[in-house]
Amino acid sequence: MDRHFPSEFKFLATQEAVKACFVSEVQGLPGDCPNCGGVGVLAIFLATEGPYQAPTAPYRSDKKTSHFHDGAWWVGKTSCFPCPDCKGLGRLGVGGQPERQVPWTHKRSGISTVQEESERFEEEEVQVVEWSDV
Repeated sequence: MDRHFPSEFKFLATQEAVKACFVSEVQGLPGDCPNCGGVGVLAIFLATEGPYQAPTAPYRSDKKTSHFHDGAWWVGKTSCFPCPDCKGLGRLGVGGQPERQVPWTHKRSGISTVQEESERFEEEEVQVVEWSDV
């Protein structure tokens, strides 16, 4: 399957300091966006150093991390962007258009949606406190 990447990927991957780049691969469930595997984002690891025989990032003072790929360790940073196919929703509806659904990462986080919060506020009597009163 051909994957579609955000325009930022090409810009980041072609920077002079980048030696190699690796894109996340997630196999989703039926109904999930085939481009991002239902995650809603695509991650790219931009390797600026390597390949090495052992991970070196744990011994560094900068914020770079190590990534293992094809028998070698690389050092760099990871960047994430919303999937261009599902617009970060993780699912495609009829005709390949993004479904209006909460991403699976949000569902599993336990954080309520805006709609759930507004329904809760309608059901409960909520006291509004001004910052100056706190």
